[in-house]
Amino acid sequence: MQWQDTNARYGLISRGFHWAMAALIIWQLGGVTLSLFVEGRPAWLGAWIGTHKSVGTLLLGVALIRALWGLGQLRRRPPALSRAATLGHIGLYALMIAIPLTGLAMTYISGRPLAVFGYSLWGPHDASTVMGAGAFHTAHHWLGWALLATVAGHITMAFYHHRIKKDGVLSRMLGHSRTG
Repeated sequence: MQWQDTNARYGLISRGFHWAMAALIIWQLGGVTLSLFVEGRPAWLGAWIGTHKSVGTLLLGVALIRALWGLGQLRRRPPALSRAATLGHIGLYALMIAIPLTGLAMTYISGRPLAVFGYSLWGPHDASTVMGAGAFHTAHHWLGWALLATVAGHITMAFYHHRIKKDGVLSRMLGHSRTG
């Protein structure tokens, strides 16, 4: 079992972070997107949306640990395909960190409490002297849509490389050696 990255493929830890982040992001974006199209708020959707702050905070923690792990693995990792791929990945990391941070800032500045998976991180407080929750809400909203577009591009390029270029890029994240 290969735990660390090599120049041929990503190790188990990097792959675990990748797919865990993918699942959490799909959960977040799925709930928010469905809330735009489902009339009213049925109980199942309310329960889903009710996890948004907890899962978002978890995403921030996983993204930070993942970024630190990735930096530690830079010399071992498969080489980047292009400058565009490198910039795309930097953009993904930036969004995965900025979105939860804007959400946390929006919640704090508005004076609302924050409980993450049932554990209180902070309680309600007077927000009358603090301005800016609306700006953080707007940033959170638009950065979320930017993440959706970036993830769609990431998936599209992974399948393009896998199906059209047949260069083994997707296989590296699946843990296989290069396959054509």
